[in-house]
Amino acid sequence: MPLTCQLKRSIILKPIKSDRLGLANCDDRFVKIQPTTWEVTHMIATENVSAKYIHPLARFVTKDAIAFCLNLQPEQIYKIDCWRYVIHVVGKGVSTFVSYADLPPILGVEPPTNKDFWRWRKRFAKQNKQAPQFWQEFYQQKLQQAASQDELDSWEQIIGTIEPILPPDALAALRTVISYQ
Repeated sequence: MPLTCQLKRSIILKPIKSDRLGLANCDDRFVKIQPTTWEVTHMIATENVSAKYIHPLARFVTKDAIAFCLNLQPEQIYKIDCWRYVIHVVGKGVSTFVSYADLPPILGVEPPTNKDFWRWRKRFAKQNKQAPQFWQEFYQQKLQQAASQDELDSWEQIIGTIEPILPPDALAALRTVISYQ
């Protein structure tokens, strides 16, 4: 059922132009019903393909990382939208926002920079500037799934790079997994 709302008389809306009486094109946000009542027909945010700003940490956005962050299975995530400052995730029983700084670095993209570390420390300030627990679980899974020694070495290099923000117990557990592999 469409939502209706009362608009103040001081708001002036342009008349709706349509070929058929009573219909508006899809870009219009309101359709006139009565002199001061309007029906909201289109309130969904659309992706701006020509966006000029891409968040620097967007390169670390993966379905697996978000699944670990939200404690979901990757198959339970239906849609991931990267917005300017946050990531909007829609999944089975969940629709939430995730910060770019919540996600761990991955292989295949530019390695973390000093600005990335600054963003992570700022995000983790309440956690003694340490990465959350799911980072350890994420890296343990990636180390166990490594298909070759080169891939394992690459994951080990990333873990060595982010060592300053990993909790000591998580770092010890990851070193154990690396030595076992």
